[in-house]
Amino acid sequence: HEGDPATYRQALPGCDTVVHLAAATGRATASEHFRVNAEATGRLIEESRKAGISRFLFVSSIAVTFADLRDYPYGRSKVEAERVVRESGLGFAIVRPTMIFGPGSPIQSALTGLSGLPMVVLPGNGRARLQPVHVDDVAAAIEEIVRHDLFSSEVFEIGGPETRTIEEWLQQMRTARTGRPGPVLHVPLWLMAPPLRIAEAIGLVKMLPVTAGQLTSFRYDGVASPNALQTRLSPRLQPALGA
Repeated sequence: HEGDPATYRQALPGCDTVVHLAAATGRATASEHFRVNAEATGRLIEESRKAGISRFLFVSSIAVTFADLRDYPYGRSKVEAERVVRESGLGFAIVRPTMIFGPGSPIQSALTGLSGLPMVVLPGNGRARLQPVHVDDVAAAIEEIVRHDLFSSEVFEIGGPETRTIEEWLQQMRTARTGRPGPVLHVPLWLMAPPLRIAEAIGLVKMLPVTAGQLTSFRYDGVASPNALQTRLSPRLQPALGA
């Protein structure tokens, strides 16, 4: 557990690289997000320095690029963690995956559920562009960074081979299950966010189907900016939803 250095301290000596993927996600509380994603990252970096680690790879999130993170403690905690990594003095690489699909993906399961209702339920106007990436391609990006020593203080945003609006993705999911697209019910974000904020403020976050922060993925584009690693991986990227 990265939050307690005693649980990993003995594993660091003799290593030259740390790949840090652990994170609090989903319906964790704001304090949990910052404790796990930011504070614990700082402790891991400190232990890495003591052990003589020279390379540190941190897996962040495309969510740090969203214009408004006030309701999104996960995104804010990743912003803070990236700052800690940049100021670590270690050779580092930061990976920002877009929405990750693949076996066991919570976000893919949630979107599949929305697409499978009698009427596709879509928070927002459906125009946010998404570039989901398969989990295997995220693993390949991490392997590429380590293998080719890409630790020159760079940020690599990694997305899949296809970019579509979130409404188009939901309709594709629905078509894959039912053979045809369906009607869409757009629920305004301004209507959904206030009651979610209230529920979170009184400690009900773990009981909610979605948090106010998670609605930002329906508002802002989750698309990777061009970079050398994305270009290198492009010929091998697999469709996020499978062939």
